[in-house]
Amino acid sequence: MAITTNILFQHASGTIGDVVFRQMKGKTFMQRKPGPRKGESTPNQQTQQARFSLMIQFLKPLRSLITQTFSKSAVKMSAFNAAFRHNIQHAIKGKYPDYSIDPVGLSLSTGKLQTALGPEVSSTVVGQLSFTWKIAEYSTNGNAAHRSALFVYWPAGKQVLYKLNGPMRFMGKAVMDLTSLCGETVHTYIAFRDDAGNFSRSAYVGEVKIMEELRKVRIKGRRVGRR
Repeated sequence: MAITTNILFQHASGTIGDVVFRQMKGKTFMQRKPGPRKGESTPNQQTQQARFSLMIQFLKPLRSLITQTFSKSAVKMSAFNAAFRHNIQHAIKGKYPDYSIDPVGLSLSTGKLQTALGPEVSSTVVGQLSFTWKIAEYSTNGNAAHRSALFVYWPAGKQVLYKLNGPMRFMGKAVMDLTSLCGETVHTYIAFRDDAGNFSRSAYVGEVKIMEELRKVRIKGRRVGRR
C-alpha cells in the first residue's frame, strides 16, 4: 500500500479502475485491486475469515466510540484498526464455525491512564447499574479528577451502550440508567478519561442482570407482587 500526494486523489475513497483508495489519519493510501480468488479457501483461511467477519460486524456500529477511546493510543494505524487488532486476538471464543464475542476479553478503550482499582457492579434499583471502585492514592497517570467511562455490552441485543462523562475517580461510584434493559443480563466495563482525550484500558467488571420492576398479579381475588 502506497501514499499518494496527487491533489487529484485527495480525499478519494473506493475503487477507481484497478486501484483501491483508502483514507487513514488524513492521508490517502492506494493499492492495486485484488484479483479473483483461485480455488477454494483452505480450512485455516475459512477460520480466519470467520473471525475477521465476526469482529468487523461487532466493531462497525462502534466506530464513533472507538474513535474516541482508541485514537490517542493508536500508533501508525487508525483507532478502528487498533481496536480490531486487540479484540480479534483476545475477544473471540468458540470453534469454527461457531465463533462468538468473548465479553471477558473485550476491550472498549485503551490508553496510558490508570485502570479502576477493585471495580464492582450491582443492580439494586429498577433499571439502574451501580458501579463502585476503590479510592486510593493515585499516581500522575491516575489523577483523582479523571472522569469515569462506563460501558455495557448486551449480547442478546448485540449492542454496546456507554456513558463517557461519569463521576470523577475520587468519588468512587457511578450510576448508569438502563431502564430499557430491565430484566436483561449484560456485561459491564469501566475506564477513566482525562480532558485531553486520553483513556485508561477498560476493565471488565462482571455480568449482572438489570433489576426489573415489580409487577402485580391477581391470584384467587388477591393481588400480590412479583418480579
